[in-house]
Amino acid sequence: MRISFNKFNNQNFQAHYYKVHPAFRTIDVLVEKDSTSGERPEFVAYDGKSKYSVEMDKEEDFGYSKRLSLPTRVNKIVYKLNYKDPEFINSKNGKNYKIPVNYLFMNAAVESRKQHGLPIVNAIKAGKTVGKIKFQNDISNDTVKNINEPTILVSKYCLKGFFNPNIVGIIYIGYDNGALSHVSSNLRRDMNISGAVFEPKTVNLLKRLNGKNVEIELDENKILVRETDKKGQPRTYPKIAVPKLESCDKILTVDEYSQKLVGAKAFNIAKLTKLANEGKIDVKIPNSIALPPAWIQRLFDENIEQAEEYLKHKDYYACKESAYAPYEERFAPLMETLRQVMKENGLNSEYIMFRSAFNGEDLPNYSAAGLYKSYMLSNSEIQKNKALYELICTLAQYKWNFEPALSRERYQIPEEDIQPTILLQNYVRPDYKFTLYSEYNNKVRVELYSDNLWRFGDGANMPHVFEYDKKTKELNYKSFQQSDDWAIYDENLNLKELSPIETDLRKSPEVIELVAKLVDNALVIEKEFGAPQDIEGGFKDNEIYLWQTRNIV
Repeated sequence: MRISFNKFNNQNFQAHYYKVHPAFRTIDVLVEKDSTSGERPEFVAYDGKSKYSVEMDKEEDFGYSKRLSLPTRVNKIVYKLNYKDPEFINSKNGKNYKIPVNYLFMNAAVESRKQHGLPIVNAIKAGKTVGKIKFQNDISNDTVKNINEPTILVSKYCLKGFFNPNIVGIIYIGYDNGALSHVSSNLRRDMNISGAVFEPKTVNLLKRLNGKNVEIELDENKILVRETDKKGQPRTYPKIAVPKLESCDKILTVDEYSQKLVGAKAFNIAKLTKLANEGKIDVKIPNSIALPPAWIQRLFDENIEQAEEYLKHKDYYACKESAYAPYEERFAPLMETLRQVMKENGLNSEYIMFRSAFNGEDLPNYSAAGLYKSYMLSNSEIQKNKALYELICTLAQYKWNFEPALSRERYQIPEEDIQPTILLQNYVRPDYKFTLYSEYNNKVRVELYSDNLWRFGDGANMPHVFEYDKKTKELNYKSFQQSDDWAIYDENLNLKELSPIETDLRKSPEVIELVAKLVDNALVIEKEFGAPQDIEGGFKDNEIYLWQTRNIV
């Protein structure tokens, strides 16, 4: 006869550990197993809003585990283990275990950043500003729209695509999107200050000052916050003039790109190609062609179904060109001609990039970074008229999407002034992808990603960072790329282990040499363009590829 002891508190509980992944906001609860442990434990938890019970996963060499993917609203998890065989409850001296979620994420992020050489306070845009602090885990566009006084947003996650001149600063806590990402570029343009703060004391201070009027001074690895009676001022934005392009309804090859016919992104590619062909820079530029506005306009002018769709729903669409544009067989000859021009100009990679090159992008005083979209299309899809046609139309129609429209409102750009150019480029699948600023705090700064980690998007992982001092001519490897970094804590919240650094490029001298070579080329490009440059590209097979450059605004 088996005698079961019903739900008594096991004082000899097994050790619990918490494996924290701050970049992906997950915590693995790990429980050791010994000869006296029960079988098939259930994880019984309460997260402040709901209770749940799930069976734990068996780990071959350890015991049991359960991964928790935690939304931003969850600040604490209270749990116990309910064993079925034999039946008992695993708790901590008769009390439930408690996981202070925010503390662990913040602490793990800080420890990881220290280990990788990253700043605890990252000043995306240094400076001073005054405003009322508004703290929320996630801030919706509706919330932003209703802010009617100078405000500094404090949030866990990135905001983009909003327009309110009363937002004078953004401070992220526990989140970072690097210095050279599109998001950071736009924050420098649109805010008085912006940065990412991981310092626990400062984060707690910002939370306590929610709703208070403060002055914040932000610099590299430094943030000062104090209450003030000073009055903040809303942001003001200059009126931007967009150059009008001449009409041209033929597909353009790279030697035909000009400022009068294509947007600046395409024209800059032509300038880079010329510098490479003349031997002034030692890089490779992917083959390209460009579709000018008048060629693209034909796809809308001759689409009968689009015109009918617009007439049916005039109240919904901004204009005929913004209506759904289905493929019609009348466009087959145009698509065939496009494929032939691609073939003649060496666009033959497995995938082709279709990139926006609007006349309202990459201007000397207005970058519009990230406002318009780029997509890849496989060669097999390019052979299908419908897929090719619809992608071109989709890119051109992005003019009427939410974020570009907000930006036009902010900078008083008439909608009719924006004209689409689409750049077709061979896609290079890089071993390392980089963004370089030829002028950043009096240095050349390179942010370099490996292992395809850029695919996770801004903020998921921080890149390798290199800085070149133009005065001393020294290249400094400032910080290592973060990957899926983790930290393990015991049940008393003592840090037990950090993930090893697996991305140290000092073990790859050939990559360091490519970074140095890239810097040399960037300095030439800066001189030839007559302005500091924001350059994007990648390393592949020990070669440097550049697929974009723009003036730093």
